[in-house]
Amino acid sequence: MKDGIAFRACPSLAEIQQAIDEYLKYYNNDQHQRSLQRLTPVQYRSHLIVA
Repeated sequence: MKDGIAFRACPSLAEIQQAIDEYLKYYNNDQHQRSLQRLTPVQYRSHLIVA
């Protein structure tokens, strides 16, 4: 996460929190993980629930 967010570009704590929230949303919903069979974490969890 520290490489995915430009903390120095955020002048306030609220903007840092918003950047973190946006990154977590991206990571959990859009970024495919090799260790999760190339699924996003949300897709993988849904796959486990169905199985």
